[in-house]
Amino acid sequence: MAKQSRLNIPDKTQKYLLAKSRNQCANPNCTNRLYEPSTAKSDFVFIGNQCHIYPMSDNGPRGRSELTQKERNAPENLIVLCRNCHAIVDGQPETYPVELLKQWKKAHEDQVTVNQIPAYIDSLQPNMFSQPNFPIELIDEKIKDETETLRKSRFFPEFESANFSLILARKLAEGEFAGGTAAARCRALAWCVRILSTQKLDKAEEYLRYAKELGACEEIDIANAFIFSQKGDKNTALSALASIDSRMSRSAALIIVTNHDRPQGAVNWLKTAGIDTSDLDSDGKRHLLGCQFELADWKAAQECLGLVTDDDLRDTPVLHHMKAITHLLRAVPEEHRSGILQQPPFEAADFRLSSNPVALEARRTAHRSFINASKVARQLSCPIAEKISDEYALWLELRDPDKYVEGRERLKSKLNDPKTALHLVHLGFQFKIKLNKAEIEQEIEQQKALNGKMIYDTAKARLAMVFRQESPEEATNYIARYYDELVGHISKKSLMSLQIDLFSQAGQLEKAKECLDILLREGISEIEESRIRMIISEAEGTIDPVESFKEQFKKTDCLNDLINLVRGLKEQDDWNGLCEYGKILFERTGELRDAEDLAVALCNSNENAQLVEFVKSNEELLTQSKELPILYCWSLYQEGELLEARSELDKLGKLSDNWDDEKYRTLQIYLVISLGDWNFLFEFVAKEYQEKDKRNARELIRTAQLALQLNSPYAKELICAAANKGNDNAGVLGAAHFLATRAGWENDPEVSEWIPKAVALSNDNGPIWKMTLKDFLDQVPEWNRQASEIREQLRRGELAMFLAAEGV
Repeated sequence: MAKQSRLNIPDKTQKYLLAKSRNQCANPNCTNRLYEPSTAKSDFVFIGNQCHIYPMSDNGPRGRSELTQKERNAPENLIVLCRNCHAIVDGQPETYPVELLKQWKKAHEDQVTVNQIPAYIDSLQPNMFSQPNFPIELIDEKIKDETETLRKSRFFPEFESANFSLILARKLAEGEFAGGTAAARCRALAWCVRILSTQKLDKAEEYLRYAKELGACEEIDIANAFIFSQKGDKNTALSALASIDSRMSRSAALIIVTNHDRPQGAVNWLKTAGIDTSDLDSDGKRHLLGCQFELADWKAAQECLGLVTDDDLRDTPVLHHMKAITHLLRAVPEEHRSGILQQPPFEAADFRLSSNPVALEARRTAHRSFINASKVARQLSCPIAEKISDEYALWLELRDPDKYVEGRERLKSKLNDPKTALHLVHLGFQFKIKLNKAEIEQEIEQQKALNGKMIYDTAKARLAMVFRQESPEEATNYIARYYDELVGHISKKSLMSLQIDLFSQAGQLEKAKECLDILLREGISEIEESRIRMIISEAEGTIDPVESFKEQFKKTDCLNDLINLVRGLKEQDDWNGLCEYGKILFERTGELRDAEDLAVALCNSNENAQLVEFVKSNEELLTQSKELPILYCWSLYQEGELLEARSELDKLGKLSDNWDDEKYRTLQIYLVISLGDWNFLFEFVAKEYQEKDKRNARELIRTAQLALQLNSPYAKELICAAANKGNDNAGVLGAAHFLATRAGWENDPEVSEWIPKAVALSNDNGPIWKMTLKDFLDQVPEWNRQASEIREQLRRGELAMFLAAEGV
């Protein structure tokens, strides 16, 4: 129950009324302020009174017997006046009736919104709390507010908890909060002692003695235990806490055991002591999650998160971020989880995130929690934590098919703001947002000048610029130029590994080997050494990179080595190899792009039955991908499942942008011919004629062939459009001339120019060559035969020659 004053007005009500008053008497004809600040010669003066409109006593001015005691002390029945006006309105109740005072109150308080109240309280002159006539309840409320700020903010690294504790302790002992109640000051000092014990032990002991003089409370005993712990006496500390037996004391014990025995020792202690997660308070749950993260015990972290309540999130706001991280981990391959606990990955666009339904929902839940984490960090004035949580949220938006457009617009907006631009430059480059490199370099230099040094954001932007250089050689020079700046914020091992890769690409193998020697002297693992030597050997041409990747993966079973292997197989168009290792990669990542790569490999290997089975086992991916649905439809067609293929293709047809996909249009033709839907062919030609400006010459030739066989009126214009677009391609001009000749348009002046130009563009091995009249006449029967076969194939509903990928 809230504490109450001698007038039985709850302290929260008094604080609310004081804030709503804006330091002015509510009498509209009075100019008196409720408090006058102190001067060089005089102390602060408080002359405000909280007055009852209907009195406390039925016999008082404006008395009304039917009101309850609670209603009389409700904010609606209280008005803040200066002492003079209070005396007047109560002394002349007939002149100042209830209705008039209510009008004053409404007009006065309507000028302040609920959201402005905290700001008004914070704007009150600090020394007002130390005045003897200031309401003691409001001093206690201010003590509670600052203690909560300390308690909630201490987990954010940027918050200077020791300094804040020291200042607050001084206020409580001898400053502006000395007028608060002993109980409120005692509890607040205990929290200051607890924080100070880890950094300023002498001050912690001093204020602990003072707090004990004020009274006794659980927080003091816990603070005392932390002092024992800091002096190395873990057992005495635990013994003191065991006698309390509360969630707060058990959580404090967990923290103390961790400080002495590291995370694994703390987890073991919980089991031995028979303490469950539900036996801990919000701080204890936060600490336990931190231990589980450090131990990479992801399953235990998930279980712990399940016991975090809304009250826990309110009491320990940093749990919003930890909750977000725990959900995100469900979508991250196990090997990569430790790398994203502190900040989003630098290679955000390429980082593997599972896309299955459970993982996708976990990603979206994490996104919401990161938004909340950013919000509470802002409320606690922790801008660095706010920025990190927001970057996680932005990354997840950019990787979510449903939020990508929104995320990209938000990223653009942030890149246009100098306050947020530099730390997001890498995202801008990776997600194809046009950036001015010269302006980025200028902003980096400006921030260096303003800060007097290189900070993390500028270093991250500088690293992003390494990957935007025109060549590997320029990138190595760029690193060399700014090496000292970068190595202050990026690990030397990571930076030198990048240099080795770039030196190898640039053919500067001696420099790559020099970097390797440095790393070997400073210490790297056997696996890391093997990977680096493989990069150098590949550049020397002494090994087959794909075979080396295979050997490396077989030796390490490491996800990064598997990713490198699959990348190498793609570069070599080794579809059979991709079928084998692409399947392993997808099983380990659940990543959409890995599913697409596997589907392409299966398609190119003519493993259509496997592709159909794969997609049916992962149907949820169809809605996230543009590539998979087409490949799925194609494989269904190849397997003879024509109606199912048509059904799936019809689903895609409802998406307006699919008609612009050449693979979609081609498959439509294959299906309608196979199913004998001739009317669709006429519609197809008409629509392609309307879209002819969007098509390339090869596509136009293909449609023109179909138009000729259908006797479409659009045939000639499609042929001419193809010739105009391919006027520098001998094959296109030759094909266009052949089609025009078959239609009898060879004497058209425009058509007659195509063959001479095609001949001029061709060489001895080209598609058009000079021939004698006899050679030409010998070709005519063959061309006539091909045309007859095309017509017959169309009539029978078989695949037609015009569907060939490269035209005639």
